[in-house]
Amino acid sequence: MATQNFGRDQNVELMRRVHAGEDFDVSLMPRCDVQLRGMGFSDNGADLELRLRATVGGMLLDWVLLALEVRALKVDLDYGERGMRMPMTWDMLIDQDRGQDAWFVIFDFASHGEVRFRCAALEIHQHVARAAEESASARAESAAHWVIVLDSEELENPDTDLAWLLPEAIEVRTDGLVVFDYWKYDPGERMHLYFRSAEREAGLAAIRAALAGGPVCGNQLSEVLIGWREGSGESFDAVSPSAAVGTQIAAVAR
Repeated sequence: MATQNFGRDQNVELMRRVHAGEDFDVSLMPRCDVQLRGMGFSDNGADLELRLRATVGGMLLDWVLLALEVRALKVDLDYGERGMRMPMTWDMLIDQDRGQDAWFVIFDFASHGEVRFRCAALEIHQHVARAAEESASARAESAAHWVIVLDSEELENPDTDLAWLLPEAIEVRTDGLVVFDYWKYDPGERMHLYFRSAEREAGLAAIRAALAGGPVCGNQLSEVLIGWREGSGESFDAVSPSAAVGTQIAAVAR
């Protein structure tokens, strides 16, 4: 059997899909520090549903892992008399035997025990994501859209590679909290790079931290022009650097 591991690249891709409203598969599913919030058999009695939760990239992610045609199920959990919290994984093993079309799964809860089973298939049945510190104000500021404007005259190296390398650096440095949309030149030949995030304040903080994290193509980018808007519109409000705050940035159509 070939073990499916979970690492940094998978984490970024997972959050990219979550923020884009796209489905993700078992290969991208978090493994460590995952809460088992419930489990039960579906109506046909042969499929097992496991309700799971993890905090990933500043988001609280809930999903259902659906195991089809479960067999050899073993549930061995012991939290003692003072156990007052939901089981949380220390690690998870998910192996697939493609030749026999079978899966072997172990939820390892360290000293508290394990859940293990075999099944015919594994699916992500549904998922919901929201800000980990969600509040009324955070929900009101959700789905922020961002533009980063690069003026070639202010760059050490205005190479077009920035259109690909800078979005990659931001997505990786923010663990997928900020997701790239597209890029275009404006009429003044300035490069516009468009992003989105699930929440305004966290998104702006993540973008600033990513831009300050080191040069990209030899360019120091901590003072580049950043604008934001909520939803669709024709312009962005500049939020950085401080000298540009309050000015409008016209959007360039895709």
